[in-house]
Amino acid sequence: MLKENGRLWILNASKTEIKEPIIDGWENITDEPCVVATTHLSGIDPREIARVLADRRNVTLAVDAANLSSPRLAPWFYLLGRDNFLPISTTDSHLGKEMGAFTKSINEQGKTIVISAYLPKKSWQLPEKGGLAAVVLAHAAKVNLVPAAMTYESPDVVARGWDLPKRAANIFKNQRSATAISFCEPINLVSFSRDEIDQTMRSLDRNEREKLSDEQKRIAHANIKIWRAETAQVMSALASKVPQELHAKYINRD
Repeated sequence: MLKENGRLWILNASKTEIKEPIIDGWENITDEPCVVATTHLSGIDPREIARVLADRRNVTLAVDAANLSSPRLAPWFYLLGRDNFLPISTTDSHLGKEMGAFTKSINEQGKTIVISAYLPKKSWQLPEKGGLAAVVLAHAAKVNLVPAAMTYESPDVVARGWDLPKRAANIFKNQRSATAISFCEPINLVSFSRDEIDQTMRSLDRNEREKLSDEQKRIAHANIKIWRAETAQVMSALASKVPQELHAKYINRD
């Protein structure tokens, strides 16, 4: 475990629920910092992918800002070290305001950011559409965007985040699922100037959007369409690694 990752060794507690993952695609994680956009097929995916990366990279895990203050989850974040996490909003309108802290972590501190590619569903299936956050972050920091899928041999055995009795029962019975993590090839992102990125991020916020000229709004609108297409590429890469029965109305659009 890298010294820089502090108390992230505590994430090894996942071994009570899953076996050590088989890793595929390490060659897609270069020596440079990057953004890793993960599946969220259980409550384990993002943090387990962060754990395996922490053996080789200086990592930070992006988490829903609301979770950091949740009475149920806040103690867990405190135990792991609050500086190992960066809060992120679940709405696109706040992304522009939050990118400063993330790009500083990547460009100044050399951290690789692990972030879920989408909001998890109660069904724990892969949704049709992903969120913009991972794509926006990769553009803002000008680094690679690597999709990472975690899959399970026995999905019914792996505990779901809010099914605590079942989780405890699985631990007691030592019912651990075999797992695999696939790091996909980096997404081929379109190159934008710094001004284009900043203006497009501002356009996501209604108040900031009103300050843009009509021409800036037009360009930003076109750029967001590109970002959404790149998000679709992330979801397509994840879907290629996830069993079909876990796809929630997923459509691979060309």
